[in-house]
Amino acid sequence: MKTRLYHTMISATLICFLAACGGQATEQPAGATGIIFTADQTTLKPGECTLLHWEVTEGFGATLNGEPVPKAGERQVCPPETLIYELAVDMGTRFDTRTLEITISGGANPTEPVAPGQPAYQAGSWLATGGPPGGLGYDIRMRPDNPEVMFVTDAHAGVNKSIDGGQTWFPSNAGILPGIGNDVPIFCLTIDPHDYDVIWAGTQLTGHVYRSSDNGDNWTEMDNGITEAGRSIRGITIDPNDPRVVYAASEVDAVVWAAETHLPDAHGYGGEVFKSSDGGQNWVRIWSGENIARYIWVDPRDSNRLYVSTGIFDRAPANQTPEALGGVGILRSKDGGQSWTVLNESNGLSGLTIPSLFMHPQNPDILIAAVSNFGIGGVFVTYDGGDSWTRMQDGPTASDAVEIALSDPDIWYSATEGTISRSDDAGWTWQTFDLATQDRTAGMPIDLQVDPRDPYRIFDNNYGGGNFLSTDGGQSWVDASKGYTGATIAGMLVPSNDAQTILVGANTGGFRSTDGGENWPGTSLPSATQLLRTPTGLMASDGGGGVWHSQDDGVTWTRTRVVDLMAELEAGRMTNDVASMRALTMAPSDPSVLYAGFHNAPCVDGLAAYCLDPMPNMYRSSDGGHTWQEISGTPFDHQAVLSIAVHPENSQLLYAASITGLYRSADGGDSWSLVESFDQATRQVPIVGNDKSMVELNLWVVTDVVFDPFDSHIIYAASQHGGIWRSRDGGQSWTQAAAGMDPNELIVKILPDPSHPNLIYAASHLSGVFVTLDGGETWQSLNNGLAVRNITNLALSADGSVLYAGTGASGVFRLGGPSAAGGP
Repeated sequence: MKTRLYHTMISATLICFLAACGGQATEQPAGATGIIFTADQTTLKPGECTLLHWEVTEGFGATLNGEPVPKAGERQVCPPETLIYELAVDMGTRFDTRTLEITISGGANPTEPVAPGQPAYQAGSWLATGGPPGGLGYDIRMRPDNPEVMFVTDAHAGVNKSIDGGQTWFPSNAGILPGIGNDVPIFCLTIDPHDYDVIWAGTQLTGHVYRSSDNGDNWTEMDNGITEAGRSIRGITIDPNDPRVVYAASEVDAVVWAAETHLPDAHGYGGEVFKSSDGGQNWVRIWSGENIARYIWVDPRDSNRLYVSTGIFDRAPANQTPEALGGVGILRSKDGGQSWTVLNESNGLSGLTIPSLFMHPQNPDILIAAVSNFGIGGVFVTYDGGDSWTRMQDGPTASDAVEIALSDPDIWYSATEGTISRSDDAGWTWQTFDLATQDRTAGMPIDLQVDPRDPYRIFDNNYGGGNFLSTDGGQSWVDASKGYTGATIAGMLVPSNDAQTILVGANTGGFRSTDGGENWPGTSLPSATQLLRTPTGLMASDGGGGVWHSQDDGVTWTRTRVVDLMAELEAGRMTNDVASMRALTMAPSDPSVLYAGFHNAPCVDGLAAYCLDPMPNMYRSSDGGHTWQEISGTPFDHQAVLSIAVHPENSQLLYAASITGLYRSADGGDSWSLVESFDQATRQVPIVGNDKSMVELNLWVVTDVVFDPFDSHIIYAASQHGGIWRSRDGGQSWTQAAAGMDPNELIVKILPDPSHPNLIYAASHLSGVFVTLDGGETWQSLNNGLAVRNITNLALSADGSVLYAGTGASGVFRLGGPSAAGGP
């Protein structure tokens, strides 16, 4: 059976011409507009291509599967499977459309059922794909005597190690206590210059310092004397003359800083420097100030002479005000940290946020500093040990990371978001290059490392983008993150009948793997919050109020705006910029009807203070996503809508999961009613843990709602404090269906297997993945091999044989597939 996309308002005017209908001409209905849409061939073999042709003589513009196109033109298409292409013409008050189905002979129609495979839960163990690349990267280091051994740190994925010069990476966190959801929040890392097997690392938020004596294989906590509450260790330095002397630079959380300093008006971050004189056994604080501390340098000629940089791009200093940026500058001590001199504007610095500092390898009186303030920032140099600083006039106007090549100290580097600059003459002249690979940008450069063997081989670790490598001094880049991921996953989809192809939207961008996660090329799709398969191709929502369309299985994408979030913010309908479209759903019975809803990420993460902020409303499309209309007057106006489920046979009957409960509409969203039976059932569950703050605001968060694919009378919903609930009578009554889960399990995704009745998977924000084989009567954990438990999303292949799990801190895991342990 072929699947076609029909629009009610124009179904009477659909027209097919001779070349597009296998030789069968169809007369154009009376009154139809002048739209010609044909294809050279409509039946192809796998891998073949055809030309689409169109000509429009009326209307104001045209789109091809959502992408704006000229009113006359042609395009070669090579569909991976049977697809429907739609030409939509804007007639002012309506859209007229024409559709062509290009059939792949021998290939399955993406909307047709496929033969069930071996269920994914029967596979032996989850496999970490090691992608998509990146996360919240921080430091990158090379072992001086063998630069093939490398380390990168990540605020989600901890320490990752490479033994092949950065070609591949693997986690190396044995002994480091995990954080919430089993992530490993490591910020900084340093190799001891006296013993290269000794590695030091510091954590985010927990104030821990770890030491390894076996090249990073095992770690021991060593932070006695460092205050843990609200501390992040941003940098560690060992005295080059005495391995017993170790320094640690920290960040103090803004709330903690205000409380500890008794300055309630302080809204930024403080910083500290700690010192150990016994190899890390004990620590004492030797500095505290109004900005975070980052890099610490010790003059190798005189261990009493210290330098500390303060500030970073995403942390406001504690002394910032509406009138002034605030900051501290660079600290210098001549007595081992007993007293400090502040180097600031009076010494020639034009800004006081100094995210990076580097000491010349041959002359310690020369240091270069990154100043991140745009316009007045850039690369600054001192030739007299910090007394005076000069801005390199030909250099970049802002900098977030600087580095000097050890093998050629005349070669300097400076990086900021999107670009990297190189000087071959010690900072006097500069060349600037894009900081991007062929398929994605880097994120925010946070640390650079030049290979000590080659001054033009440089690594860039990014806060939000992964690890990049250039072998030509920054002119071109390749991704160097294989196996290293700290990515937070939002949207996920297996877009076709190929179980090995998976699309994800992550905090590091959009990615498309065609080999089950072995490799992760980037795409033009940004961090998609939801991905959807339709008869005409793929759709995705983003965090900026837009919907993306793809007609080539997710290789390329074009964007349609649903709502202008910036305009909403300026108009006062939003009070912060955290709104994001999470709910994007197609009506199964009428693919031209779609619904979209917005959510508030901090609220969903349990930060109740954000939950009552004004939000955009829901939106509806009646033309396959080309245009959208606001659904006003919903009972959850300006609040988070987390999931929308549309009845399989009725495009007007839908449920919305929101932060104030479960709602039902029988008229396409024009009017809503609270599902009282669900509300009454869930409120009987005792609340424990962090959910109490939400309940105090009367926020009864429902995270997901789905129809059973085999029986539309059965509906499943998940609440933030009660696991999973089930209705067997079309939503009239509800009972808890969470046996085998914690009574307050935080389920964020319910995924029925469309190929196997009563088989359902569920993702927990705290406990990993669950599976039921009896339609929710009983659940069991499905976590063998799943190294983390903070699961954000699930995606299943069409035959049910491969299950993908997206995490909040460690990328994507796969269960099932050719190489799964115990699998087929």
